[in-house]
Amino acid sequence: MDAAVERRAWTPAADIYEYPEGFIMCLELAGVQADDLEVLIQDRMVLLRGNRRLPVPAGMTPHRVEVVRGAFERRIRLPAALDAERSRTQLTDGLLLIHTPKRVPPRRIRVEAS
Repeated sequence: MDAAVERRAWTPAADIYEYPEGFIMCLELAGVQADDLEVLIQDRMVLLRGNRRLPVPAGMTPHRVEVVRGAFERRIRLPAALDAERSRTQLTDGLLLIHTPKRVPPRRIRVEAS
C-alpha cells in the first residue's frame, strides 16, 4: 500500500434503539462486504469485527485519501441479556442492522394435579 494511503484505526458509528422485547442496532459500514464481517452476541455484549478493503485502483496514484481502511472491532454493552439464537443481521447499502431480542429469564411454572 502506498505511503499516501495511511492506515488509521477506526470504529463504525452506531445507533442503538431499545424496544420492550429487544434492541435494534444500526452500524455504518460503507465499503465493508458481508464476508469481511463477524458478529458475536454473548450475554449483554455484541462484538463486531471486520475489515474495510478499499484498494487503490491499478495505475492510480492517491492524491487525497480520507476514507479509513483496514480492520476494526467494536464492542457494544447493552443493559439486558440478549438471545443470540433469535438474533439476525442484515447488511444493506453500507448499513448493518442487528436485531437482537432480550433473553427471557427462566421462570417457574406451576404444576397442577389432574
